[in-house]
Amino acid sequence: MAFSPSSPSITLAVTDAGQNTAIQRFASQCRIYNEGPNACRISLDVGPKTIADTDMIMPGGLMEVLTKYGADTLSAKCKTGETATLHIVCGGGD
Repeated sequence: MAFSPSSPSITLAVTDAGQNTAIQRFASQCRIYNEGPNACRISLDVGPKTIADTDMIMPGGLMEVLTKYGADTLSAKCKTGETATLHIVCGGGD
């Protein structure tokens, strides 16, 4: 079964200051698209977190579907002086 959205899309403007947004807690997955123009690091957690250099890199133009494991927050941060725009939709699928 393909990914099936169960929540409205969230748009997150990401900067080098780091941003957090609440996501649908009970959905099993999130589809995340980085519109760019730059890469950013992301993390799915319970509650906001400070992004570390070990968190997942999301290049500009990339779309990923990630399993959430109960996460209710997406945190993201760009490198100094860079920005990115993330589009996040929660849902489920196989």
